[in-house]
Formats: sequence, structure tokens, C-alpha cells
Amino acid sequence: MYTAFTRIFALSLAFSFIMPNLPVLGTSPALLVVLELLLLVVYFCFAKKRVKLPRDVAILFGYFFFFCVAMTVSFVMVGATVDSDVRYLISLYSSVAWLPLIYLAYRNIPDFQNKVMSVFLPLVLISTVVGFVALAAISGSFQFLRIDHSSGFLQQASIFGNANQFARLMLAAMSLVALVAIYKKYDENRKIRNEIFVLCALTAFIVLSGSRANLAASVVFWFGFYSILNMQARQVISKMVPWLLIPLLVVLVVLLVPGLRDRFSDQLLGMLVAFSSGADGVDLPLRLRTWLASIDIIQEYPVFGIGYSQMEEVMGEFGSVRFLAAGEFEVIQVHGGLFKIVNFGGFVALGAFMLFLAANLVLSSRFAGMQRWPVVSASGRIWRLYLIVLMVGNISGDSFGLPSTWIVLAFLSASTILAHTLYAQQSQIQSNRI
Repeated sequence: MYTAFTRIFALSLAFSFIMPNLPVLGTSPALLVVLELLLLVVYFCFAKKRVKLPRDVAILFGYFFFFCVAMTVSFVMVGATVDSDVRYLISLYSSVAWLPLIYLAYRNIPDFQNKVMSVFLPLVLISTVVGFVALAAISGSFQFLRIDHSSGFLQQASIFGNANQFARLMLAAMSLVALVAIYKKYDENRKIRNEIFVLCALTAFIVLSGSRANLAASVVFWFGFYSILNMQARQVISKMVPWLLIPLLVVLVVLLVPGLRDRFSDQLLGMLVAFSSGADGVDLPLRLRTWLASIDIIQEYPVFGIGYSQMEEVMGEFGSVRFLAAGEFEVIQVHGGLFKIVNFGGFVALGAFMLFLAANLVLSSRFAGMQRWPVVSASGRIWRLYLIVLMVGNISGDSFGLPSTWIVLAFLSASTILAHTLYAQQSQIQSNRI
């Protein structure tokens, strides 16, 4: 029964991953809520043990739920209660239960990870390859993700509907492949050549997407993944990281301080255009314009933000627009995961979200430091690496709005926490025997 369930679960999960824009069954939480309920029903019907979550799972669940409540409070305070606002909140709340449910599945379903990933990952990879080749042939270009005209409903409803979203989902899949690889290497002592090949293929798709932020995030991923597999590389990279943060901090200070921003915005824009490979002088200035508009929104509505439904109108008022022919223009939505959260829910929501991220970072770092248990340490490092990759990719994107982000994070954290629990119990048993 468990085997049949895990296969159905993996098939449904792969479908929601491959068709994220399909109405009703895609980005709306309908299918995901069904999967959660199915997982819960199976647990209660077939598990012999009582529901008991470890403290670490309860902490992460609590912080994420607190973030959802904080966003809800902000929406209510600014009167953001129309249908689109409610749908956004429902989608957010639908992601709360993933961590405890996947932990329970890991705990009670034998070989849960291998059974799910052996179906999920091949389906995602095969569907991506076939879909990409087919759409490239239809459009006549491997750059079809960047072409304005649509190749049909299937493209718009699928993973290929948006270049940046496509790249973010490839990064999410890469993190799951890395999780499988480290268990295969450290727990089963087997070679991971197939996993490396899959990671290279997924990286190639990110390159073809042309998403600069996600390409940078993939570089960070490869550095981090190599450091997990190689102790010497880990030491070198750990010494480099603080120095890499300095230019980022300088840019943040310039953008956040009004006087400095007004004085140097033109120079920054020119630098971004000059040093970006393949930039045509149009895209990056618009991207920077959305960031400046987001900062203006923060200054105008700092506490509770403006809600979800008002974003397009307010972004247009603050100048985040692209001018078209005949005097027409289109509003450019905010680019940046954290910017979007603080614009939606103000510092009330952002503060709660940062607490959730901090809890993930603290716990993953704690497990990563447990060198006596290589599987726990490597799994914790993959979990922490995914957090870092998310932050890099969300500089100009929004992975936090994708349900797949929370599902992947649930797999990474649940597998790490359970591995620690099992190894700690085994160590305690051995100590008692001695």
C-alpha cells in the first residue's frame, strides 16, 4: 500500500511541478491541498504510531505559520481583501503543512525518499527535455522562452510559460538531485555519476533560459555542492564568502539611503548595463527601476505594505513602467522576492519571514556542523545551500511565490532532521551497550 501511495504522490507532485501555470490544478493550491490531505489520510490510516513531531519541525512550522498570520494581518489592515488577495493568502497557507507532513512520511513510510524521487526526478527531467525540444522546434529557436509570442496554451500552462520561473524550477530540481546524491554517496557509499550528469543537464537548461539571476544562483549552487563533496574546497570557499558580501552591502546601502540613491542611481544603472553580458541597455535599467519603485513603496507604506491586488497600480504610479509605441506603456511588476514580501505586507510580514529564514539557517548550520555523522552534515549543508541559492536567485526574481519552493525546502529539512534523529538514537543505543 505504501509503495502504491508513494508512486501516486510522486506522479501528482511531478505534475504540479511540470504544469505550474495550469488553471485550478497548477499554481492555485487545489492540487497541492489534495496531496497534503492524501498524505495525512494515509498516515492516520496506516501508521501505527501517534503523531509526534520533533522540536525542530515544530519550530519551523511555527515560524512559517507566524509569517502567514503576519501577512494576513497586514492585508486586513490595508483592506486588501479582494479575490486576488484571498487567493494569494490561500496559496501561502497551503504551503504551511508541507514540512510536518513530509517529515511524517519520511518517518513512517519505508524508503520514502527513494521511492518518491525515483519517480519524480525522471519524470521532471524527461518532460523538460521533451517539452523543450518540441517547443524549440515549433518556435524555430532555442531562445523561445524569451520570445514574446506564445507557442500555444501548453507552453503557457507548463513549466515553459516564463523563462525566470523555468530557471527557478530547474534550481529547485537541482537541489533535490543533490539531496539524492549525498545520501547515495555518504549513506550507501555508491558513485554519483548519474546525478552529476543530471545536474549538468539542468544547469544547461538554466543557461538556455537566459535568466541572469538564476544563472548566478546556479554558479553558487555548484560552488556549494562541490564544497560539500570536497573538504579542501569547502575551506577555501568559506574564506572567500565574507569578501564577496562586501560589494553587495555597498549596493544595498546606496539603494536604501535616499540621498545616495538619487546621487548614484544613474551611475549604478550604467555600471549594471556595462558589466552585464548580453545586456541591450533596456532590460537592466527597467529591472533597477522596479527596485527603486519598490523602495519608494516601502518608504510610503512601511508597516503593512499595500497588499497583493494593488501592486500593479501602485508600481505604475511610482514609475515602474516600460514605454511602448504610440505613447502606451505597461507596468513592470516588482522583481525581487524580499521586495515583493515587504511591498505586500510591510515590515510586519518581512520581519516574520526573516525569522523563518533565520530559523532555517540556524538549524541547517547546526546540522551541517555535525561532522561525526557525514550524512547529517552533508544533508544540512544541502539544506543551507538551497537557502543561499534562493536568496541569490530572489535578488531579481520571486521563488517565494512558488509552491515548489516550500515543497523542496520541506524535503531538505525533513530529511536532515530525521537523519539526525536516527543517527542520534543509534549512537545512544551503542553507548548504552558499552
